[in-house]
Amino acid sequence: MPNFICQNVRELNLPFERDGVRFCYEVASGNERLVACECGGEEFFIIIKTRQMEQKNKTTKGTKSNLKREKNESSGREVLDVLQNETQNETKKNEKTALLCQDEKANLSSTQNTQASFTVKADKLSRPSSLALLQKTLEVFKNEFCSGIVSQAYAVKPSKEAKKLPFVFGENEIETLFEMCRTNYEKVFVEVGFGSGRHLLFQAAQNPKTLVIGLEVYVPALEQVSNLAVAKGLKNVALFGVDARLFLAMTPSNLVERIFLHFPVPWLKSEKRRVVSADFVRECERVLALGGRFELRTDEREYAEFTTQKLLDLASADVQIYKNRALSVTSKYEARWTKQQKDIYDVIFSCGAVSAEVFSGVAGGGECAFEFGRVEFDGGGGGVCGSNVCGERAFFRGEDFFVHFERAFGDGFCGDSNLSCGGFDKFDKCKRVLLRVSFGGFYRPEHVYILLERGFEGENGGESKKWHAKYLKTPLKTAENFKAHAKICEILKDEFIIKS
Repeated sequence: MPNFICQNVRELNLPFERDGVRFCYEVASGNERLVACECGGEEFFIIIKTRQMEQKNKTTKGTKSNLKREKNESSGREVLDVLQNETQNETKKNEKTALLCQDEKANLSSTQNTQASFTVKADKLSRPSSLALLQKTLEVFKNEFCSGIVSQAYAVKPSKEAKKLPFVFGENEIETLFEMCRTNYEKVFVEVGFGSGRHLLFQAAQNPKTLVIGLEVYVPALEQVSNLAVAKGLKNVALFGVDARLFLAMTPSNLVERIFLHFPVPWLKSEKRRVVSADFVRECERVLALGGRFELRTDEREYAEFTTQKLLDLASADVQIYKNRALSVTSKYEARWTKQQKDIYDVIFSCGAVSAEVFSGVAGGGECAFEFGRVEFDGGGGGVCGSNVCGERAFFRGEDFFVHFERAFGDGFCGDSNLSCGGFDKFDKCKRVLLRVSFGGFYRPEHVYILLERGFEGENGGESKKWHAKYLKTPLKTAENFKAHAKICEILKDEFIIKS
């Protein structure tokens, strides 16, 4: 990750803008400061971290030798004075000389001095999509606010546009894709772990009015199937490099006609690592349309039996099992197993129910599900203690979600130094508070910042106690995230009064 180390960081007079980079504000906690940046249409933070460097001022070899010689000469004079019974004044003079030599040695001996330096680097949680934007931001910050550069771990080069693969989408585009497929396609198929893509591309070619979605976390497979789809002239393919559990959690109910899971890794010694689980089959049932099907194809009988048992645990189940059934297309794995004369098993579940929409009634659903409204300090407490959010109530674990307040940053500095906000004890001393929070499902947690900014609506022009709260990045719309958001609001109610 790009960074540099310097000896001095000048006082930041923000906001400040130079060469297309804008530095908006800063907050701090302990030995870290976060500076909010805008560049290339993206918003992110850079971190200024204080480092303590210990340096030893060692005496030179010549100095040590001189001290030793002086001490020996002094000691020799003392012994000679005693033996020769010199006068009392001369004895006192030599004793004083010896003491001065010892003091000089003590002063010139090795001592430790502490000198501060600073590491300036990207904040991993909010880093921009382009490395060039980050490098440009660090370069402008270094030139405008820093001196005494010790080291630099990046080189500013002409930016190169990252080539976007056709048919490959990011997790932030899942919701948009669902809106499009309702109007542009008659059906939706989903294949989990498509591998070489033979089956996925076959289904897309045979069903031109169906959107065939492929889920695969192996990046080379994404690239390969993307190129093959282009070569075949297909238009109805969408590929995602995301976890299947996350994708299904974001999928609307009753949308999908087919879910294919062909030859997953069986994990015979670790059931917890399998794709199929009780939660997975429940999600499959929810997203399948009435009459839709989930199809497992595997060469492991134990995996087929395991999946059948999970499906039979549903409230109602229509399950069919086949052995060595021939299909119109075979994957490279199936061809390998067939050559080895291994048995192939198919487990097919047909959905016989219409499921309720997962987001209805969960944290309000809809577009405003992740909004906080306005928050106001409870005046009876004389303010809000930052340790309440990041102390004993920092972590909460629910049945299928969690909330973790990792760290609180603020701009209400206490003490003489503005390099650390570790001393602020009340949020009401700040005009801006930033909470670093992780939450959501255990399989794919969100890592976000919650920003609280004080309004200016007080009487007689004074500062209001009302605050505006928002996520700096909107969380993905999953049931676990909605539940976690509701818990965050509940926890903050003990610190703030939340108004609609």
